[in-house]
Amino acid sequence: MDRSLTTLLFSCTLLISLCVPPSLAQACRDYTFSGNRSFSTCNDLPQLSCSLHWNYHPSNMTADIAFRKSGASTSNWISWSLNPRRARMAGSQALVAYQQSDGSMYAYTTQLNDESPNMQPAGLSFDVPSITAEYSSDGNMIIFATLQLSDILRSTNQVWQEGPMNGGNPGTHSFSGQNGQSVGTVDFVNGSVLSTSGTSSKTQKRNVHGVLNAVSWGILMPVGIIIARYLKVFKSAGPAWFYLHAICQSSGYAVGVAGWATGIKLGSDSPGVTYGTHRNLGIIIFALGTLQVFALLLRPKPEHKYRRYWNIYHHTVGYTTVVLSIGNIFEGFDVLDSENNWKTAYIGVLVFLGVVTAVMEALTWFIVHGVLNAVSWGILMPVGIIIARYLKVFKSAGPAWFYLHAICQSSGYAVGVAGWATGIRLGSDSPGITYGTHRNLGIIIFFLGTLQVLALLLRPKPEHKYRRYWNIYHHTVGYTTVLLSIGNIFEGFDILDSGNTWKTAYIGALVFLGVCGGCYGGTYMVDRD
Repeated sequence: MDRSLTTLLFSCTLLISLCVPPSLAQACRDYTFSGNRSFSTCNDLPQLSCSLHWNYHPSNMTADIAFRKSGASTSNWISWSLNPRRARMAGSQALVAYQQSDGSMYAYTTQLNDESPNMQPAGLSFDVPSITAEYSSDGNMIIFATLQLSDILRSTNQVWQEGPMNGGNPGTHSFSGQNGQSVGTVDFVNGSVLSTSGTSSKTQKRNVHGVLNAVSWGILMPVGIIIARYLKVFKSAGPAWFYLHAICQSSGYAVGVAGWATGIKLGSDSPGVTYGTHRNLGIIIFALGTLQVFALLLRPKPEHKYRRYWNIYHHTVGYTTVVLSIGNIFEGFDVLDSENNWKTAYIGVLVFLGVVTAVMEALTWFIVHGVLNAVSWGILMPVGIIIARYLKVFKSAGPAWFYLHAICQSSGYAVGVAGWATGIRLGSDSPGITYGTHRNLGIIIFFLGTLQVLALLLRPKPEHKYRRYWNIYHHTVGYTTVLLSIGNIFEGFDILDSGNTWKTAYIGALVFLGVCGGCYGGTYMVDRD
């Protein structure tokens, strides 16, 4: 019995040890180097299952280092570099190693002058008296080197990478995922290693590029089409549907141009890195969008005999642009190679827009007043609050969260003003018919929303002593406005008395927003902990 129990425990222990990844199974302090080498200081780096080991000699300001990549493939190269100027690859002084075709390891120094260096051997700005490499039997690829450090290099930025071999030479590594975040700082004297906050500069640019294009071509443009297709059938909307359509499309095109420009900049900063399908689709989409803008200059008057053909052209190019844009956004998600959070969120947006489209298609008699107010005060405003409350805690978002918040709130207010105006018009066209609660809440909501806009003119700078009180006011009025708006939207549903279809759809939208807020809130709490 005892022998069986011992065998069982041994088997379980062996199984667990085999299942644990090398990077977790062997922390830097537990690793034993060959040749009786030992290092007094080591740190497990946060990305790519790497660790840095060193001995610092203050008498001559040298450091003996070992850069170790766990679970390394013999078909990959590894590198570790110092960059005293900035936390990025370009401009760094690198140590590189890989296994040659004869099985021997080759280690050398090189300068990474740009984002696509030739990786050829070259001297560094500091002396490297010795450099060797080995590939251990336990799958660790290691660079050993002695560095002659200057004052500025004793505590500086470090960058580490791995990438595939290409024809016997180091090839281009990935710029996304962990490869895009493998930067940090190292202090040889105090023995500390810190991960750089957020993501690399290139990753931030890619994120901004993706956000701009997803919001413009992937959200604003489809919303503009929905407005033009369904709101114009309501005579009470007057010309408002056209102006809203024009605002969405022109805003989408303007933001899209910015996104397209960031894509061009990313391409110029990464020579030799080409995403053919994504790039070509982007060029086609930009060309079609620009054609739409210029086509407005040639738009015939409504009674002109060629107006029908112009409409066919305008609708065909518009729908084609949106379909290609949605496809290219998903192509961009694959290029970014990030987690599925953004893709899932965008799919949720498309599902929501699809539901709105399906319902609007079936019930085009829905009053424009309700659509405008539900979209503005009931959806765009809460989305703006979710963005401001949760996205700003992610440093990788940079200032993008503020611009997205401002776009949602300003667009919500603009659409809400149109909805409020249609309500005034409906009231004037229906003398003797008064919905007191709905009307009074609408006046209060419009007043609070206008106060929020005017308060922006008096917003103190972040370091001002009164900024805290302004923030309290801003948040209180904002939350109050949204809560009153949601209540008034349900009041409007009761007045409309059109069945539960729209009410159910809006409840679904609120549930979706609540889930999104909860998910991002949970992510924030986990990151904070």
